[in-house]
Amino acid sequence: TIVTGVQTCALPIFTPTLLASSSVDQRLNLYSLGDNKLTLIDSVLTSVADCSAMDVAREEQSGGWRIAVVGIGLEVFTTAIAD
Repeated sequence: TIVTGVQTCALPIFTPTLLASSSVDQRLNLYSLGDNKLTLIDSVLTSVADCSAMDVAREEQSGGWRIAVVGIGLEVFTTAIAD
């Protein structure tokens, strides 16, 4: 799958309008989906090489999300972005 111009390794969908991607360039991108287009919300570098999977979980208190990036290593990110 090509989302960022490089090979995308994982593409979890949080809600119908919020998704993330991780890719071989060790970048985690968050996107909003609306009006038939993707809009980049945020982009961070991860220390996880060779990303093979991602998972997301809702943060009960803040309403944000935790994003786990797994490959050669594990890194967990927290975002305050709600629905």
